Amino acid sequence: MIYDTSSALKTKLGLDQFNLFYPATYLPSPTRADYDYGFITRYFVGKRNQDKIIETNARDYKMTDGTFFVKAQCDWQLTGPRNNIYSGTMLQISGVEEYNRIQVNELRKTLPGIQNILTNYLQFWAGPTTG
Repeated sequence: MIYDTSSALKTKLGLDQFNLFYPATYLPSPTRADYDYGFITRYFVGKRNQDKIIETNARDYKMTDGTFFVKAQCDWQLTGPRNNIYSGTMLQISGVEEYNRIQVNELRKTLPGIQNILTNYLQFWAGPTTG
């Protein structure tokens, strides 16, 4: 049977400063309020010594120790047009697909391989808006 290391031993070994908490995997479920706002924040964590990346919730993201994990978050667009809308060459409205693609490319700087997890840039998209 494995027991947790005592507080005294952790202090003696210099391990008391580390949080060995492992975050749970999480898939967001946007609420009506999220869709009204148009965005959600997504949280990702990867172990420093492995290629594994998981999506987690805000609580676990905050509790995860950056010593052992690489952490990154992004705003994920839920509503709006699918594609960018231009007036001539000037971007008027950012499309959901392009906006989320840019978010994934930014996440790749911190979490290489995230593009293999976030492949659907329209995930959670509410569809075209009518007005």
